[in-house]
Amino acid sequence: MVIASKTPSSSLPCYSDLPDTHVRKRDARFISQSELDAWVRERRVSVEDAVLTIGASGKRYVMRDAVRILGPSGRSNDLFGMTGRVVAIGELIALGASVSSSTMRLGTAEYDLQLGFILVSIESLAQPV
Repeated sequence: MVIASKTPSSSLPCYSDLPDTHVRKRDARFISQSELDAWVRERRVSVEDAVLTIGASGKRYVMRDAVRILGPSGRSNDLFGMTGRVVAIGELIALGASVSSSTMRLGTAEYDLQLGFILVSIESLAQPV
């Protein structure tokens, strides 16, 4: 079970869909790479370029590379309050993090990751602000 930090970082946007994190929510959803692969195999969705289309409804989503931060690796502490967060990979790299397929290192802290995508509805992007 993932337990979110009681002091989440406010320096990163959070796309988390976990219910009890008490952090900002966005009009976005995280889907893991393995979940996406299963949906494509079952022909529930199709992916072309960076757009995911749901077969039954025809809804379309823009996909952005992201990770779900599962928690500190080994005996590390959650120094940055990132456990349970979903963050775009580009934002982590901009902070100086080094990201691999299963871990991220930020300063002296190392975190376990789940690779995936942030999905943002194309309809929500087209609405005026």
